[in-house]
Amino acid sequence: VAEKYTPLRKHATLFSPARVDELLHPEFLAMLQSLDAADLMGTDPAAVIKGWVTEEAAEIYSFPLLTEKACDMLCDEVEHFQTTGLPARRPNSMNNYGIILNEIG
Repeated sequence: VAEKYTPLRKHATLFSPARVDELLHPEFLAMLQSLDAADLMGTDPAAVIKGWVTEEAAEIYSFPLLTEKACDMLCDEVEHFQTTGLPARRPNSMNNYGIILNEIG
């Protein structure tokens, strides 16, 4: 499926490993830099991460991973894929609309 979808892609940036930094949220990139610095200084990475994440509920954490533009592009790409008529394997039997992103590239 991925091979057949390649020429039909709407947002090539989403499929380019060299451009992944354009998709990642600046706070996530800063967190990665902090982790690199902590590693060099021998600091506990868990202590560094605690300053970058939000605990939403007991043992459930969140952090910004993708930019808003990247999220919009991803949603747009999935909607575009669904118009192609290519087969889409669903993540589970209870999900009629989701797709497994690895299968589109």
